Amino acid sequence: MKKILFLIILSIFLVGCGSNKENVYCPSEISSESIDQLMLLHDAFVDYYNVAGATGRAYLAPPVLAMQEVKQEVSALTVPTCLEVAKDNLIKGMDYNVDGYLAFMKEEGNIAINEEFENGDKYLELFYDNISEILDCLPDCSKE
Repeated sequence: MKKILFLIILSIFLVGCGSNKENVYCPSEISSESIDQLMLLHDAFVDYYNVAGATGRAYLAPPVLAMQEVKQEVSALTVPTCLEVAKDNLIKGMDYNVDGYLAFMKEEGNIAINEEFENGDKYLELFYDNISEILDCLPDCSKE
């Protein structure tokens, strides 16, 4: 009886740990539309980011507010499961960049400001990588 119980537990364990891959279906049309929406909002954010970069500290409020509004639009988007990580990375990248400009507006130290922008760049790079991976694997993507 103990051997049978042991074999059952071992079988359950092996089946549960047998594969780390989880197939995630990415409906091509919906995913493509969602990627287009994410990229359109990303591009709008980058436009405002570039405007902010060419704007004096005292006049940064309008472009920073516009960046926050774009980020809120991204947050409100519903995307397929396969794009959730990409969306989250885009939001984090936007958050850090907005926080960098807010720190600059408050005249915080350069180290704190640079950390915000570096983190923003890191998450935007992850977003680009996520989108590239999704485009390469549509319609059946795997998580590892």
